[in-house]
Amino acid sequence: MRALYDSRGSCVGYLGPRGRIVTRRGRVKAIIGRGGVIHDARGRHLGWWRDGYMRGRDGGVVAFRRGSRLRVIPPMVGPAPLGPTDVLLTPVSPIRDVPPLMPAGTFAWSRQTL
Repeated sequence: MRALYDSRGSCVGYLGPRGRIVTRRGRVKAIIGRGGVIHDARGRHLGWWRDGYMRGRDGGVVAFRRGSRLRVIPPMVGPAPLGPTDVLLTPVSPIRDVPPLMPAGTFAWSRQTL
């Protein structure tokens, strides 16, 4: 699993197998679907995954993995913490929101959190 970082360089989760975004405790937080659309475990639309980072509904960067091509100045990040040893079972896939049109990418961090 690859660590995901926020605007402060803090690890906020991990990119797990099959497009799963998991918390540091191993819970599935969101799923990256077709076209990079991200939904949470309840089916609510959260944003989009592009080029190694998550863009929020406002077009700003929410989280990124090390080595991604960001459109913002990346913060300093330390060594990646150890990931969870087990990823808890993925919940049954709910009916997902229809995502809105993707906004133009901004050169700023999003106010949205992961």
